Amino acid sequence: MLDKNKNSLEVGEIKVVTFDVGGTLAKGGFKKKLYRSKVTSYLQRQGFDVTSDDYWGATGKALEELNRRREDQLEMGFEDFCSTILRNLGITPSEELLGGIRSLYFKCFHQTERRGVRKVLVRLSRAYELGVISNSMSLLPKRFLEESELARYFKAIVISGEVGYRKPHPEIFKRTLEKFEANPEEVVHVGNSLEDDVVGAKGVGMYSVLVSPQAIEEAQAEPDLAVPSIGEVPGAIESLAFPRLREFKELLGNRCGFCSARGVNLYKIDPKSGEEIDNYVLLCSSCRRETLKKRIPRPRKHGKYRAIYRRAWLELHKPKRV
Repeated sequence: MLDKNKNSLEVGEIKVVTFDVGGTLAKGGFKKKLYRSKVTSYLQRQGFDVTSDDYWGATGKALEELNRRREDQLEMGFEDFCSTILRNLGITPSEELLGGIRSLYFKCFHQTERRGVRKVLVRLSRAYELGVISNSMSLLPKRFLEESELARYFKAIVISGEVGYRKPHPEIFKRTLEKFEANPEEVVHVGNSLEDDVVGAKGVGMYSVLVSPQAIEEAQAEPDLAVPSIGEVPGAIESLAFPRLREFKELLGNRCGFCSARGVNLYKIDPKSGEEIDNYVLLCSSCRRETLKKRIPRPRKHGKYRAIYRRAWLELHKPKRV
């Protein structure tokens, strides 16, 4: 329960912020058909009698093995995956062949940074150490960060293809904690997947911030905070750094003040107001987007959550006994 003798905020001990890459820091996609065509042509130029259908069939068999591993949240490296495809085609893998295929893969996977990402990283890097935890059998996330000149903001970049474990497996998060020599409660992980990012981070005791434009109704796990865009991540992390705000959020049932959806963030009622705890309100991503459009979100008819808010405020301001 809240300590009614204290109504100011206390700074917490968050030291590290880690990010997912694809869908969080970057947007884009993989052109599968173009990649298959280019790899088939490349192998033919190397003197191998391979058709597009041959390559597709060999890839399907390799994907079966990859998916079996991923069911256990394990990862196969890109070179191992491509070597399996080549062996399925009756071709002996070599560094030259694998290097050529890797180059074609990178060319067919286009990524750009999401709007506002650089500004967010600059702001957070002034107060926290930053890292990356990304699911990818290739080093594409690292390549993207280096080419976009975002890598300089990160102390550690952990890729599933290098460590052999995929989010939400605890091991990939533990390896990251070791690199920072940090305790789980000192780290916030930011991502766009409930399963990979939220379940994984909370499974080892880290805080989680979900970047999602939609409200969460029912889910296996609930993030500590949810925001509609990457630009609101710094504010969410600053909120998590205050134990009093985390306590306030729990008292309000972790539900949106307008629609009672799960997955919320703390927002100031008036941006110019002070840091007192009663200047904050909980909003889901959908209702937050409505407020940014200068519209008032539509409350649920039953009004259940408004009653919870009322009880919370009464509890917060209950006169202390003399």
